[in-house]
Amino acid sequence: MGSKKKKKKKEPKGFLLWLVPLIMVLFLVIEVFGLHFVTKYYKEYMEARSEENQTGTAEVQSEFTVQAETVEPTTQQEETTTETTTVTATEREWDGEFVGTDNGDNTFTITWTSDFADYFEVQKYDSDRLMWETVNIIFRSGEEDDPVEEDSLTEGAEATAEEGTSSGAAGVTGTSGVGSVSEDGTFTYETPQLEPFREIRYRVLAEDTDSYAISATLICETEECAVSSIVWPVEDLDAYTTSSGNTKAGNVTTLKAYLVVEEADGRFGVAVGDDIWYIDSNYCMINLPDYIGDLCEYDIVSSYSNINRVHGYDIPGVTGTVVPGYENVSLEGNEYLVPLLYPTAQKLVAAAQSAKEQGYHLKIYDSYRGNVSTVFLYESVLAILDDPISETDNQQTYRDVMIGSSSWSLSSFLAKGRSMHNLGIAVDLTLVDDSTGKEVAMQTQIMDISHYSVTSENNDMANFLRDIMVEADFGTLSSEWWHFQDNEARDSMNLPTLTSGVSGLEE
Repeated sequence: MGSKKKKKKKEPKGFLLWLVPLIMVLFLVIEVFGLHFVTKYYKEYMEARSEENQTGTAEVQSEFTVQAETVEPTTQQEETTTETTTVTATEREWDGEFVGTDNGDNTFTITWTSDFADYFEVQKYDSDRLMWETVNIIFRSGEEDDPVEEDSLTEGAEATAEEGTSSGAAGVTGTSGVGSVSEDGTFTYETPQLEPFREIRYRVLAEDTDSYAISATLICETEECAVSSIVWPVEDLDAYTTSSGNTKAGNVTTLKAYLVVEEADGRFGVAVGDDIWYIDSNYCMINLPDYIGDLCEYDIVSSYSNINRVHGYDIPGVTGTVVPGYENVSLEGNEYLVPLLYPTAQKLVAAAQSAKEQGYHLKIYDSYRGNVSTVFLYESVLAILDDPISETDNQQTYRDVMIGSSSWSLSSFLAKGRSMHNLGIAVDLTLVDDSTGKEVAMQTQIMDISHYSVTSENNDMANFLRDIMVEADFGTLSSEWWHFQDNEARDSMNLPTLTSGVSGLEE
């Protein structure tokens, strides 16, 4: 039998072995590059559309604003700034009345009339920044607006605005004031309560689309003011429902801080919760920075670094420390609580004004001091009185330097028991020359507890300070050229000796 031949299996041709992968790679390349070009052109198209929209927005904005406006970026948006569009306006004369009225309590009312303007900017001059600041905007329609974030003057008005214009308000207690317009077309601006002893200038800028006018400048001269001041009763006091009546509302607590909201008939109206209680103002200490502002300068060193020394020598445990009772006196921003009995504070105003008229101002280093502080100072110095004055000088003690061959004693310089500071009727102060901004030279540094500081050793400037204070009805202390006290209050008011320090208003 013949054998059957096997069929040979056909092998694929060689070119087919690389053709299929090549086709697959080709499709892949086309897909990738095609998608890239589509994506690229789509992105360019969308960016072009976005630019058109932004251009349209900028054009619309330029019709309604005369300032460059910055748009804060969001998380999906880059920061963009539209270009400034300046409108040149023509200045014209003020065409109506402009009147200022002093309301008392350092508040003022400004009223004016004008027939042409679309809106009015109330501006206050910032003497620190040398700029006019917009504090209120009133529209003829009667709307009121907050100060704008950018200058709102047209080109012509801006050129007339002395050193410049910005928004905000310095030297103002509380809000930026309230503006309104009456039915007869009279515009009114009520200032907030202004800081004491300032000359604060206001004016009104009237504007429409192509012209502006600037009013006369109103100078508001402020004075001492108990309203909005912190006070501390020096004893528990009866409180009444009105300023002159006898209906009792309750009692206020010794050395608790209260805010004055009204003063009338010899009483302070103080805030107690949602009510106003009226208490005897004579038996309260008032915070001097609130009451007289920058008429005096304040540096209550015992609240952060005491400067008592014995003629240049530090006192261990005292110099450079926070004295007990002063823990809550130092505030933020180099400000302090500076309590002084109200009748005594009124006398201090006269002394400070006298100094100011002669080119100086008073710098206060201490006022009320609780007895806890007095005892601490006396006992701390007594404990080291017979110690060597320094490691290099074992021959001299603190007592030797403090007293020398004089008849003075430690209690001549530091009260052993009750101090006039404990009654809230004494101040330790010096003079600052306004032309230099520096303290004048006395025979010693302030708080030098030694016989070198006694008033019999006064130099001319110490005598000048004494004359100012004595003329304002203050008494002196023969052992300290810087110490002045209200002897009239001491002798007539039966004031208690207060023990603890003071704190601010409770939250």
